[in-house]
Amino acid sequence: MILVAGATGTTGGEVVRLLQERGEPFTALVRSAAKAEALQATGIDTVVADLADRASLGPAMKGAESLFLLSASVADQAALQLNAVEAAEKAGVGFIVKVSALGADSESPLALGRAHAEVEEGLAASGIPHAVLRPGSFMQNFLGSAETIRGQDQFYGSSGEGKIAMIDARDIAAVAVALLTGEEHASGVHPLTGPEALSNAEAAAVLSDVMGREIRYLDVPGDAFKAGLLEAGLEEWLADDLVTLNDLLAEGAEARVTGEVERLTGRPARTFGQFVADCADAFRK
Repeated sequence: MILVAGATGTTGGEVVRLLQERGEPFTALVRSAAKAEALQATGIDTVVADLADRASLGPAMKGAESLFLLSASVADQAALQLNAVEAAEKAGVGFIVKVSALGADSESPLALGRAHAEVEEGLAASGIPHAVLRPGSFMQNFLGSAETIRGQDQFYGSSGEGKIAMIDARDIAAVAVALLTGEEHASGVHPLTGPEALSNAEAAAVLSDVMGREIRYLDVPGDAFKAGLLEAGLEEWLADDLVTLNDLLAEGAEARVTGEVERLTGRPARTFGQFVADCADAFRK
């Protein structure tokens, strides 16, 4: 049985959909009874547990052969995920697929990069066979700009002309499912990207072409970008991380394209144009 942590998120939800489509036995780990009821209504087995509550994780891990590990980007992410690793080790879970991030490193300028590195180190110390997925920026991040794309025909950032090999979250999920259900689990670190590297201006051109109207990218100073993030409700530490990330993107930190998605799933990664076409309703006036 596969246990899916983060089953109600963007990537985890797609993992659940793919496992259900394949008829694979799995259980979704959710934090509340309300979320459990919503999934159960669609025929999905669930278990209620909280990564912050170690006592709840032991029973949740019972019977799990593999674990998909993903949680929200919160300040205590490392502690939460290490709780899950500890519980998995005690329960005898045989394989873990963790979603990390490109650039995860104990010396990363990003708080999230350091947190992911801490969890990766904990996984290595646990002795549990595991695969680490390190995706770059998600195409789904554009959905956060859908309101200004609809209303103003533009979106904002501070990554300059830096090219970004964005990946569709659905492809991250497809890789995770391939690893979780394969005859032989492919341990190791897998850097995941889309099939092309685009600047935000080039992404705007793709949006314009697919949507049939001109959509522009406006590059703004980092302090103005941070102000917009704070206004949107992000915590300050996360806003600071995103400003720093945009600085790194401007320098080409995520410009390299890898072929890991196709190598591990047998099909090419989705292009940005495919993503926009699939999500066109979100960007349509």
